[in-house]
Amino acid sequence: MDGGWSWAGVAGLLVTFDADLSEVRPPELRDALLRIGRRLQRVAAPADGP
Repeated sequence: MDGGWSWAGVAGLLVTFDADLSEVRPPELRDALLRIGRRLQRVAAPADGP
């Protein structure tokens, strides 16, 4: 292991600022934000059924 941080962790910290992001670099950070965004979309999607 090369440290105590991860791109997902950095992405999570950025999300706490409740601000728009643009020109996100490096690609690994952009990918982590996309993965987190997909997870949040699944949680926010209306449930099918009762």
